[in-house]
Amino acid sequence: MKMHAIIRLWAIIFPLLASFVLYITFLFIFFSENKAVYVSVNSFGEAFVELLIFSVALLLALAGCISLLRDFNFSRQ
Repeated sequence: MKMHAIIRLWAIIFPLLASFVLYITFLFIFFSENKAVYVSVNSFGEAFVELLIFSVALLLALAGCISLLRDFNFSRQ
């Protein structure tokens, strides 16, 4: 599989997975008694690694979206 195709696929997968995580978090909040959830970042010293991973993932998703939009024909004739 070409790197170009992988980046395009990531442009679809990353937002879908991010939305899934956000939805699960919302469900936990919605069904909790206090309507609040504590989300801990850096419990294990992982904050910097997560920052790098999410930054790269977001850049790849953006590059994939740009690639998909370039091939999309906006002029419907």
